[in-house]
Amino acid sequence: MDLVAALLLIGLGQGLLLAGLLVVRRDLRRASTLFLATLIGAVTLSGLEDAALRFGWLDQAPALAGAGLLLIPLIGPCLRGHVAAIFNPAWRLQRRDWPWITATVTAGLAALLFLIQPAPTRLAILSDRAGASDPGVVTAALSLVTVHLLSAMLIAAALVLSLREVRFRSRDLRPGDPLAGRLVWLRGLLVLIGVSWLAYLCSLVAGLMPGIDTAPFDALAGVVQVAALYALGLLGLAQPDRMLPPPGEMLAAILAPTRPKYGRAALPEADRSELAAAITRVMEQDRLYRDPLLNLSRLAEAVGASPNDVSQTLNTAFGIGYHDYVARLRVAAAQEILRDPARQDSLMEVLLEAGFNSKSVFNAAFKRETGMTPSAYRASVRQPSDAPPPGS
Repeated sequence: MDLVAALLLIGLGQGLLLAGLLVVRRDLRRASTLFLATLIGAVTLSGLEDAALRFGWLDQAPALAGAGLLLIPLIGPCLRGHVAAIFNPAWRLQRRDWPWITATVTAGLAALLFLIQPAPTRLAILSDRAGASDPGVVTAALSLVTVHLLSAMLIAAALVLSLREVRFRSRDLRPGDPLAGRLVWLRGLLVLIGVSWLAYLCSLVAGLMPGIDTAPFDALAGVVQVAALYALGLLGLAQPDRMLPPPGEMLAAILAPTRPKYGRAALPEADRSELAAAITRVMEQDRLYRDPLLNLSRLAEAVGASPNDVSQTLNTAFGIGYHDYVARLRVAAAQEILRDPARQDSLMEVLLEAGFNSKSVFNAAFKRETGMTPSAYRASVRQPSDAPPPGS
């Protein structure tokens, strides 16, 4: 067993553990988590083939040669989807996503074309032992190159677009903004994927150049892959809300057979008053409402109570439901920005700073609370000389 193969095998276990932790996160079952789990799983399982080649496992099961090719095209789209869903938890597939789907499906079809070639030929190509007379060698080689080139382009496009979006979101970030933690996570993730992509590209280019020994480049790509998986684990520990369930949730899971998930009894008046004060503190003073990923569970965790108790307190002490309460605070924050003649922010910048992640949701909430659209409100509270330049 050589060192690189052993590292790859260890990295495989690390990656599967990370992906598994994300899958079991009941409080994070949303598009961003699904994309991240698929991304880590694809990176991890696609590396199994390299380890299997080094261990000689594929010699015993040549029919599996190339199976990992089906996963590689998923890496780029999943990276892009994870970043997009982080900033927009209500992410849905849109028409602009079809180029990603088309390129991914094309790469997948090329992978299937490789997989229908004779198993000995596939194994020979992956092991750099193929000869010109091997049956199906030309088709297999072309389909293999197509998969890797399309996958490399998809990852590059995902990195560029994601870095641009992170940079845009970081531009107007203010101290204490809840979005800062997510941006730290995304920057670290993009750096790790970027370094892995460079190593992957070097290995790919070396494989296309005749007369070049690809073994050192393949080994480098494998080591970088393992290092990236371990770094991703460390980054997850630094950002525990991305990977590990909160201690309260783990304890609740242990005690689940003996008590319900959330208590349903009415809170005593004193406890309700104390909880109401805590909610006011974290929401209005600490401005937790600016977190675009805020939900009832996150608010409950921030005040050290159960979601049911928080919901009950909002309804009894505040006379309002959770979603209306958060929307009202966000609209009030947006109104404050729109009233300030020194602020020339665009409406998109205003809604992002206030905690909204969708223009349609922002407009609907703003009109519900004020009876006016954001543009009409800004025009009504500012003098003509205070108006922002056209297009804002």
